[in-house]
Formats: sequence, C-alpha cells, structure tokens
Amino acid sequence: MKDYSNEMNLKENWKVKDLPYKRPDFKQIKSKIDDLCLRVKNAESYNDVRKCIDEYSVMMSEINYASALTYIRCYGDCTNEFYSKELPELSAEEAMLDKTAFGHSLLDSRFADDIDRDFGKNYLDNVRADIKIHSNGRELMAEEQQLIGEYQQIKASLRFNFDGKEVSEAELRKYSDSEDRSVRKSASRTLLQGRLEKKDKMFEILRRLVKLRNKIAEANGFDSYVDYMNIEKGRNGYGEKELTSFCEQVKRDLVPFYEKIYEAQAKRIGIDHVCSYDVNYMFNDGNPEPAGDAEYLLNAAKEMYNDMSAKSGEIFNYMLDHETLDIMASKNKIAGIGFCTDLGKLKGCVIFGNCNGTSSDVTVLTHEVGHAIQGYLSFENQPVLEYCWGCNDIAEVPSKIMEQFAYPYAEKFFGKDADKFRFAHMQECLIEIGGYCATHEFETYLYNHEDATNEEWAEAYIKCIKAYLPTVDSSEDEDLLLQGAGLLGNMGVYMFPRYLISYALCDMCALQMKQLRKENPEKAWDLYEKLCAAGGSKNYAELLKLVGMSPAYEEGTVKKATEATINEMMKLM
Repeated sequence: MKDYSNEMNLKENWKVKDLPYKRPDFKQIKSKIDDLCLRVKNAESYNDVRKCIDEYSVMMSEINYASALTYIRCYGDCTNEFYSKELPELSAEEAMLDKTAFGHSLLDSRFADDIDRDFGKNYLDNVRADIKIHSNGRELMAEEQQLIGEYQQIKASLRFNFDGKEVSEAELRKYSDSEDRSVRKSASRTLLQGRLEKKDKMFEILRRLVKLRNKIAEANGFDSYVDYMNIEKGRNGYGEKELTSFCEQVKRDLVPFYEKIYEAQAKRIGIDHVCSYDVNYMFNDGNPEPAGDAEYLLNAAKEMYNDMSAKSGEIFNYMLDHETLDIMASKNKIAGIGFCTDLGKLKGCVIFGNCNGTSSDVTVLTHEVGHAIQGYLSFENQPVLEYCWGCNDIAEVPSKIMEQFAYPYAEKFFGKDADKFRFAHMQECLIEIGGYCATHEFETYLYNHEDATNEEWAEAYIKCIKAYLPTVDSSEDEDLLLQGAGLLGNMGVYMFPRYLISYALCDMCALQMKQLRKENPEKAWDLYEKLCAAGGSKNYAELLKLVGMSPAYEEGTVKKATEATINEMMKLM
C-alpha cells in the first residue's frame, strides 16, 4: 500500500496528536461508489477494473483514518465533548453507507476470474460475505452504533468512592492486586455496586442491542444472529458447530486443570480457597509489578524490539518517533480496554492503553505491538487495505504470540519480579481461554432468549462463568451478581459481540508458537513475520497452514496446544 503522508501535507516528523480531522463527506463517497460501479460495468479490460478496486480501497482507507482518530480521541479523553459526540455519529453514518453495490459490480464483472487470479479467491469470497450481511438493515446498524456509544460513555464516566477518594475504574482495579485481602474484597464489591447504580440504563441498552442485532440478522435473511455473526467475523468454511466443539474441548481438556491452578494459588497466598476477589492476587509477597511507569515501559520495549529483529525495531522506533503509543495513565481514559487501530491511508498504527501500575500494563503493550507489527508488515506486502487485516479468528494470533515472545525479556520490564510475571502470565493465559468460552456460551443463550428478564440474563451469565471456572467462589458477591453486576461490566457483550471467542482460538496458536520459539527461535520468528505479512490475504485455515498449524477447533488441538504450558506450570506450582 502507498503511504499518503506527503499528499496530506504532513511534516516528516508528524505526531498523531497533531493529525487533522475532518468528517468524511458520505454523500460524496456514495456518489464516488456509484461512479466506480459504472466504470466496472463498462470496463474494457481488467486493468480498468483493477484501477477501480485501488480507488475504492483508498476511499475506504480515508474513512478508516477518520474513524481511528475519533476512537483515539474519544477513548483517550471521555470528557472531550466534541469527540464523545463525533464517534457515535460518525459510526452511525458509516453504518448507513451502502458498500454492497460496488461488491455486486465486481461479482457481475466479466473480469471476475481475473480478480481471483490477481488477488486470490479470498478477495471475492469476502465481497460475497459482506453482501450477505450488509444488504439490509443499515438504519438498525446505525442505531446499534449509537447505543454502543451510550454504553461507552456510561462505563467511562463511572466513579467510585474508595480509600477516601473518588477514583476511576482503572484506578480502582489497582486495588484488586492488594496484599490485604480485605482491601481486595472491598474493591471488588465497590466495583460491582458502582455498576449497579447504573443498572437500569445499562440493562436497557443491552436489551435494545439484543433486539436490534436479532433484527439485523433477520433483515439479511438469517434465522439467528449467531449464524449472522459467524459470517460477519469471517468464519469461512466453519461456524457454530466447530466453535461449540472447541468450547467442549476446553471444558474437557483444560478446565479440570483450573482446579489445580487455584488450589496451588490458595496455598501460595495462605487462604483456604480462592474467592472471586482473590483471583488477581497470585503471590503472598505481592504480584509482579512493572519496574517503572509508562515511559519506563516504552524504553524497555524499545530495547526488546530492537533486539528481537531489525524489522520489529524499525517498526517500534517509527511508532515512538510519531508518538503513536498512547499508554500513559489518565482517569479520563476509558478503562478496561487496550487496542491497536490503523490510520487508514496514512499507513500507520496507533496503540491505546491506560497504565495503572500492574503487570497488565506490559501485557497490553506487548499484545498491541504484536497487532502493530502485523499491520505494518501487511501494509508493506499487501496491495489493498482489505488484505491488511485478517478475520477475527486470525487477527489476534500475532498479538497473542507477541505476549509469549516477550517472556525472555521480562527482566527488562519487571526486574526481580520477572519469574513471577512469567508464571502469572501463563496462568492468566490458560484461565482466560475458559473465560472467553464462557462469554461465547452466554451470548449464544442471550440472542436466543431476547425476551428473558434481566434477572434471567444475569443468572444465565453466572451459570456460564461457573461452567468454566467452577473452582472460584463468588458466593459472597452473589447478591450483586444476580442483579447483573458481572454481566453489565462485560464490554465484549455490549461492544464486540461474538468476538471474544477469537481470543481463545488464537491462544491455541500462540501457545504452540511459544513452544516452537523455545526449540527453534529463528524459525519461530520467520514464521511469525510470514504470518504477519500475509495479513488477510487468505482465510483462517489457509493462514494457519502457512505456519504449519491446524484450526483451533479441530479435535485434539486444545490438548496439544496447552500441554507444554500445563507441564511447565506443574513443575513450578
């Protein structure tokens, strides 16, 4: 992809905070799409069609640029009135844009076979999928974006009275690592109670979202939102049957080990059994903490990425130069989320985080840089924006692998706590797989029971969590959880429906790559770069085949992928 920074009249040392924002003119974009459709129809050669594809890709990248800036600036400061209003409005306008006409023109073109030869089958396969899910219901999709924006604002504005002061959710989460069990318990309960103060509005938003999403699926000819979202998530050649099989493997081959994990944790921290407010406290002398603040972590990461490879160093240095790593702590940032987003035609990536002095600061940083490395390598190697990012079930693989690849460098981030971090991360990695499956299972219930009561939803959510995390005792907070305090805080359910299972699938690949890196570091890194460079040019199974792996849902994959980490943990517990 071409870098358009010169055409945007940007200085060579541009900074992301100074980038100009202007809402795209969607009427003009619609007119341009109509023109491109006509040109494809009247094309006399494939070269004419290819020019239209390239122009369309650039136009979409301009929308991506604007969308990225609104996300960055809204999430980075939820008190910013302009971007808090602009984000949902832009998202709604984009949802209203009919992009399917251009897709139809390509499929109907007499040069469709040439498109397959030029881009591979995945390009038009994605076009067909997009038409399936976006032909109707755009008004509903726009309303969905508005509701997501409302939830974001409520969650970001939550404030809690704790320890004699008013704190944000990000600041409150710091106390979940406290060595004092009474503080952990109090912080957990304060968080849950704070959510319930907004429960009427938050449940109202969720109910409207569920009904809207089911209507969107119905409008596009689907019997269920679950099936609709499997197409939306790029699940080409597999679907709910395979995802259910994967979850059953997790229950059978991984969940039983959770009992050993929590028994060992209880023994380490000197308690009878692990309660929900104990989960984040792993060592009796305190959890691993970064050896410095956000600026310290960026310097440590710079050393790590420059040592990993010439390419990773080049990418990270570029991001530092342009200040695209926004991980500094702020009470005005949205809590509980980190992300990497691309800047569209500017051909760059921005990382968002909200450091709070816990080990997650490092995990979020390495995870999101994994996304960025994949993005930059795809920008260099893929011809169009549509191929720069893979489907959801592959998109999290580079980021999850990067978390694992950071293990040998833990001393740079944690100093004397490096070993504790590595152990804690292994535990968190295995546990989160069950957590993601639990959310997936709950969402399957949710969209098939849109008329259930709030209490029934909350009870079903608890049931799903307990199915995957049976050893954790949440009875002391059950009065709050039954009112929905746990469900209301699950951002995935509100903002990223049917997405969290992707993290669990990607963990399978990351754990296998971690083991390969121990055995053959050079080969592991070469395969990593190969996967990143491929972007979204192939489907899920084909991309995994590039690096010698099988789809995560295939029988035996969960056991195979987790075995080495389980054995390593058993030696250390």
